[in-house]
Amino acid sequence: MAGLLQISVAVDTEGAEAVCSLFNELNSPVAIPDGIPRTGGSRAVIEATGFPDDADLEPHEVTMDMAQILRVKTFVAPGPDAETVVQRIREGLYWLSRLHPVSEPIVEVVEDKDWQEAWKEHYAAFAVGRLFLIQPAWDEAGAAPAGRHVLRLNPGMAFGTGLHPSTRLCLVLLEGLGLQGAQVLDVGTGSGILALGSLKLGAARVVATDTDPTALSVVAENASYNDVAYGPVGPLVPFAGSLPPPAEFDVVVVNILPHVIVSLLDRDSLAAYVAPTGHLLLSGIIDGRRAEVVDALQRHGFKVSLARHEEDWVALLAARE
Repeated sequence: MAGLLQISVAVDTEGAEAVCSLFNELNSPVAIPDGIPRTGGSRAVIEATGFPDDADLEPHEVTMDMAQILRVKTFVAPGPDAETVVQRIREGLYWLSRLHPVSEPIVEVVEDKDWQEAWKEHYAAFAVGRLFLIQPAWDEAGAAPAGRHVLRLNPGMAFGTGLHPSTRLCLVLLEGLGLQGAQVLDVGTGSGILALGSLKLGAARVVATDTDPTALSVVAENASYNDVAYGPVGPLVPFAGSLPPPAEFDVVVVNILPHVIVSLLDRDSLAAYVAPTGHLLLSGIIDGRRAEVVDALQRHGFKVSLARHEEDWVALLAARE
């Protein structure tokens, strides 16, 4: 198939998932029945390079903050609408660049290949925190390194690949909570990475909510890669919506945006979902807006017990005063 187009931009870890989301929205894969090409594209690819070359690192020793260069790529299949797709992506990147630094896109023709599989080539396993190894679902590597839980994910159209600082901060805080037998609520689950991570750490049951039906289908897919039962019986229980029917949880995780977190606390009684001795883990908070989230927590009787920072992002662990 001639004329496969590759679009790539240079980003930092903070911007990588935003560009991925844009590529996935504007250049989603399409089926090709009977081998007849149809216009469409691949999922987004994150290529990390520039790792230290003065040491032989095992996959479980590699973390994304070691990378000096991150490039996000997508592939556009040839067809009558290819130019329109490329133009839409250019425009989307322009508007995104006004919010966060993103390089000018490079558009080039690449060699013939199975473009529906080309996006997989640059994904590799990487470590998060002390206990997790994020691994592409198709990676057939052997047993997990000693002391690490493997999270197998198929990077798709939902937020949460482990690249964004807010996601990594959540995983690190979850590591320290002692989740054995816990009941967990993951609000705005995205790819399900935090729900699956909680189960890997010993949680008995996780209710994962999202208002986006696409996200829940991605969660179901990722659950299967991790041999986790997904459905009403659980242990991974989906809920289509913002918050499930009232219930108490040992840990409530919300990795969204500051104004959404404040609204959930003030308007949707998020605090009522936290058991009396439970924890509320909040992330997706740019450091400059930390104060408004802390104020909302205090209004509902919570006090921050631990804060972790990465780049300009902060995650807060809170409990009742």
